[in-house]
Amino acid sequence: MDLSKLPKIRDEEKESEFGYVHGVSGPVVTATAMAGAAMYELVRVGHSELVGEIIRLEGDMATIQVYEETSGVSVGDPVLRTGKPLSVELGPGIMGSIFDGIQRPLKDINDLTQSIYIPRGVNIGALNRDLKWEFSPVKSLRVGSHITGGDIYGMVFENSLIKHKIMLPPRNRGTVTYVAPPGNYDVSDVVLELEFEGMKEKFTMVQVWPVRQIRPVTEKLPANHPLLTGQRVLDALFPSVPSLLPHLSLFFPVTFLHLCFRETLLPLSTFSCFSISASRTLSECPFLSVFVILLQQNSITTSYLFLPIYSTTASISLPLVYSACVYLSVSVSRCVQGGTTAIPGAFGCGKTVISQSLSKYSNSDVIVYVGCGERGNEMSEVLRDFPELTMEVDGKTESIMKRTALVANTSNMPVAAREASIYTGITLSEYFRDMGYNVSMMADSTSRWAEALREISGRLAEMPADSGYPAYLGARLASFYERAGRVKCLGNPEREGSVSIVGAVSPPGGDFSDPVTSATLGIVQVFWGLDKKLAQRKHFPSVNWLISYSKYTRALDEYYDKHFPEFVPLRTKAKEILQEEEDLAEIVQLVGKASLAETDKITLEVAKLLKDDFLQQNGYTPYDRFCPFYKTVGILSNIIAFYDMARHAVETTAQSDNKITWSMIREHLGEILYRLSSMKFKVQQQSDCFSFFLCVLCLFFLLVLFSLDMSVSFYVVSI
Repeated sequence: MDLSKLPKIRDEEKESEFGYVHGVSGPVVTATAMAGAAMYELVRVGHSELVGEIIRLEGDMATIQVYEETSGVSVGDPVLRTGKPLSVELGPGIMGSIFDGIQRPLKDINDLTQSIYIPRGVNIGALNRDLKWEFSPVKSLRVGSHITGGDIYGMVFENSLIKHKIMLPPRNRGTVTYVAPPGNYDVSDVVLELEFEGMKEKFTMVQVWPVRQIRPVTEKLPANHPLLTGQRVLDALFPSVPSLLPHLSLFFPVTFLHLCFRETLLPLSTFSCFSISASRTLSECPFLSVFVILLQQNSITTSYLFLPIYSTTASISLPLVYSACVYLSVSVSRCVQGGTTAIPGAFGCGKTVISQSLSKYSNSDVIVYVGCGERGNEMSEVLRDFPELTMEVDGKTESIMKRTALVANTSNMPVAAREASIYTGITLSEYFRDMGYNVSMMADSTSRWAEALREISGRLAEMPADSGYPAYLGARLASFYERAGRVKCLGNPEREGSVSIVGAVSPPGGDFSDPVTSATLGIVQVFWGLDKKLAQRKHFPSVNWLISYSKYTRALDEYYDKHFPEFVPLRTKAKEILQEEEDLAEIVQLVGKASLAETDKITLEVAKLLKDDFLQQNGYTPYDRFCPFYKTVGILSNIIAFYDMARHAVETTAQSDNKITWSMIREHLGEILYRLSSMKFKVQQQSDCFSFFLCVLCLFFLLVLFSLDMSVSFYVVSI
């Protein structure tokens, strides 16, 4: 908020508006003669006019938490009531800015003071009053029109990524008596005037909103679309549910697609017949299942089709049906919903790296990054890296800083301001959600906020709960996380928006029984648990796949069935393999790997492939720092297909003289295993996605056929 417009001690003439400092205990100040003050009212403390907030009232005594350093404040100093709650300014100029916990712009303070430190009691507006913005009123709005709270009455192009929609504050309504013509205005110029019940009210492009108050919406909607983060372990196994970019189309060649005749999803064309002849009945063949492979060669739309058929007859002839198109188009509509996610982990496990990766690569419209009590070098790293990162929008390369707002309350700032920074960040997020945008808020970390609550609670002499935290810790966390969600926004035109919260939690020593972690896990729907042992092995993201979970899995099945119908069974199979490998690990330690069954050896090797080459990513490489979802599904489908066919081959030949063992498969398919592990190194070019797997499956097929002494002839069909 604009602290410069608040009443000042030196300008106040009425002594009745003053209270007086009674005691000082760190960031907690008690004041007398405060009768008539309200809870959470903003006050100015001492001759330096420090910003504080009333958190307890007893008679004419008020307890104040001060958001600035209280050294120098003494008993008897004046305390001025402002009559206003702690609020933020909402308007053009937020994107690309960095604020402290009470929305003071750090860059403007630096320009004003020429210092790297924030002076006490500095008064400066959150939004720059000198900048002119090109304001365009809505065409349907004219004098005499009726508008109500939440209606969009104008537009400002804040930057090339964000169209800032100017909305009427939620509590206002009336008949338009004046609307500014198109032109350049600053945020203090009047652009709208309304009349309601004989009272006229003027509006600028800025609205002020109390941070502790939830912005109203028309309706809360259920979440039913995934957040695509670009991290395979998160997208594939433990999805969250914020937003996708609007009108996104993915085009890539179908290179490996399981197909059942009765479940064909694509447009069909009928082609000639094929036949398979064999010297044995095909029921003896270990893996002859239905699969289709298309391959584009030299930009010529020619596809070669190999279709082995599982059957008990020695000769088959069937009509073949398949699509004539080489490219599969997946049209993804705008997804407008939010979810809540917690990332608990010990020091050095990568919480901040995951939060920053989501800020950089998740396909949200707006990012609000709150550094709550973390080290200053982490926020400086964000400021250094984000302007250099780019994204492509309508063929133009844009900096992602244009869609990002930063709220920095580092560990060397007053602890009381940590709570304010959390509420400031979520209020900014709700404001952009009300415009119809999909917002992701990163809170790093909520444990520092909880520690601030513990310190304030101790200074208030409140009865402590577990580990000294206040008894109302869970309620405070819940009131924060409940502000996430996908909503139908207030006002016209109708629009939907979302706020998704990703909160990092820092339990001491990685102990997940910590009260903050326990309270958070009872609230959030997605749990990405970080493992210290994985981090020590340099396995990043160090998300433990055995303890992490997502409660959105069932809600997202409809989305996956529509866009990636093969994905859900692949995910289920991958989780089963990883869990089975964990159970087998104990047996291996006791009796050794050589004593395991052949199928168990396959499980161990494929689980190792999943862990090392699918779940692990290198964030410092161009090919693996971000993995699009179609590439994730492609890699997973190829690994699971290899697992199914290898296991089928071993099980089917277990009772025959020509047994196939894992050592035989590894010996003959060493090149294919290498290419399986190298899939992630392929740069994600949609026109060249995993086409090499035609030869992989053909080689595997021929190996097993030769081992069974079968002769097979294929008829190649040109589409």
